Amino acid sequence: MGRAVIVESWPVDAGARTPAQSKVFEQPEITLGRSWEADVVLDSARVSRLAIRLCITDDALVLVDDSEEGSFIDGVHGHGRRPLREGAEFRIGPYGLRVRDMPPGS
Repeated sequence: MGRAVIVESWPVDAGARTPAQSKVFEQPEITLGRSWEADVVLDSARVSRLAIRLCITDDALVLVDDSEEGSFIDGVHGHGRRPLREGAEFRIGPYGLRVRDMPPGS
Protein backbone atom coordinates (compact mmCIF):
# COMPACT_ATOMS: atom_id res chain seq x y z
CA MET A 1 0.00 0.00 0.00
CA GLY A 2 1.29 3.49 -0.91
CA ARG A 3 1.10 6.75 0.92
CA ALA A 4 -2.48 7.81 1.69
CA VAL A 5 -3.36 11.49 1.32
CA ILE A 6 -6.42 13.68 1.73
CA VAL A 7 -7.10 16.30 -0.96
CA GLU A 8 -9.27 19.18 0.26
CA SER A 9 -10.77 21.92 -1.94
CA TRP A 10 -12.87 25.03 -1.43
CA PRO A 11 -14.15 27.92 -3.62
CA VAL A 12 -11.83 30.84 -2.83
CA ASP A 13 -13.91 33.37 -4.80
CA ALA A 14 -16.80 32.79 -2.40
CA GLY A 15 -14.53 33.73 0.51
CA ALA A 16 -14.58 30.19 1.88
CA ARG A 17 -11.69 28.75 3.89
CA THR A 18 -13.36 25.53 5.05
CA PRO A 19 -12.98 22.54 2.68
CA ALA A 20 -16.15 21.96 0.66
CA GLN A 21 -14.76 18.72 -0.76
CA SER A 22 -12.41 16.24 0.88
CA LYS A 23 -11.31 12.94 -0.69
CA VAL A 24 -8.85 10.25 0.38
CA PHE A 25 -6.48 8.73 -2.19
CA GLU A 26 -3.99 5.85 -2.04
CA GLN A 27 -2.65 6.06 -5.59
CA PRO A 28 0.63 7.42 -6.98
CA GLU A 29 -1.01 10.04 -9.22
CA ILE A 30 -4.11 12.20 -8.74
CA THR A 31 -5.60 14.38 -11.49
CA LEU A 32 -7.42 17.63 -10.82
CA GLY A 33 -9.47 19.58 -13.36
CA ARG A 34 -12.94 20.46 -14.62
CA SER A 35 -13.34 17.18 -16.56
CA TRP A 36 -15.50 14.50 -15.00
CA GLU A 37 -12.57 12.19 -15.77
CA ALA A 38 -10.45 13.97 -13.13
CA ASP A 39 -10.04 12.40 -9.69
CA VAL A 40 -10.91 15.78 -8.14
CA VAL A 41 -13.45 17.71 -10.24
CA LEU A 42 -13.18 21.52 -10.06
CA ASP A 43 -16.28 22.82 -11.82
CA SER A 44 -15.21 26.12 -13.39
CA ALA A 45 -14.50 27.37 -16.90
CA ARG A 46 -11.35 28.96 -15.38
CA VAL A 47 -9.91 25.48 -14.75
CA SER A 48 -8.39 23.33 -17.52
CA ARG A 49 -9.98 19.95 -18.27
CA LEU A 50 -7.10 18.16 -16.58
CA ALA A 51 -5.30 21.10 -14.98
CA ILE A 52 -2.73 19.40 -12.80
CA ARG A 53 -1.41 16.11 -11.54
CA LEU A 54 -0.26 15.37 -8.04
CA CYS A 55 2.51 12.75 -8.00
CA ILE A 56 2.83 11.02 -4.66
CA THR A 57 5.64 8.86 -3.32
CA ASP A 58 6.57 7.86 0.21
CA ASP A 59 9.13 10.69 0.22
CA ALA A 60 7.61 13.50 -1.83
CA LEU A 61 4.60 15.34 -3.18
CA VAL A 62 5.03 16.94 -6.61
CA LEU A 63 2.55 19.21 -8.38
CA VAL A 64 2.76 18.97 -12.18
CA ASP A 65 1.03 21.85 -13.96
CA ASP A 66 1.07 21.94 -17.77
CA SER A 67 -1.98 24.22 -18.05
CA GLU A 68 -1.98 27.61 -19.77
CA GLU A 69 -3.03 29.48 -16.64
CA GLY A 70 -0.63 27.91 -14.17
CA SER A 71 -1.27 27.52 -10.46
CA PHE A 72 -0.23 29.10 -7.18
CA ILE A 73 1.55 27.30 -4.34
CA ASP A 74 1.54 29.36 -1.13
CA GLY A 75 0.85 32.45 -3.27
CA VAL A 76 3.70 31.85 -5.77
CA HIS A 77 2.59 31.44 -9.42
CA GLY A 78 4.21 28.81 -11.60
CA HIS A 79 4.01 26.07 -14.21
CA GLY A 80 5.60 22.69 -14.69
CA ARG A 81 6.89 20.32 -12.05
CA ARG A 82 7.17 21.78 -8.52
CA PRO A 83 7.61 20.27 -5.06
CA LEU A 84 4.59 20.54 -2.79
CA ARG A 85 5.00 20.56 0.98
CA GLU A 86 2.44 18.50 2.90
CA GLY A 87 -0.22 20.91 4.14
CA ALA A 88 0.72 23.70 1.70
CA GLU A 89 -2.15 25.57 0.10
CA PHE A 90 -2.33 25.82 -3.66
CA ARG A 91 -4.79 27.46 -6.00
CA ILE A 92 -6.21 26.49 -9.38
CA GLY A 93 -8.60 29.03 -10.89
CA PRO A 94 -11.21 29.90 -8.26
CA TYR A 95 -10.35 26.93 -6.00
CA GLY A 96 -8.09 26.69 -2.98
CA LEU A 97 -6.66 23.23 -2.28
CA ARG A 98 -4.53 21.42 0.28
CA VAL A 99 -2.97 17.94 0.43
CA ARG A 100 -2.53 16.37 3.85
CA ASP A 101 -1.20 12.99 4.89
CA MET A 102 -3.88 10.56 6.05
CA PRO A 103 -3.43 9.98 9.78
CA PRO A 104 -2.19 6.44 10.59
CA GLY A 105 -4.96 4.01 11.46
CA SER A 106 -7.69 6.08 9.77
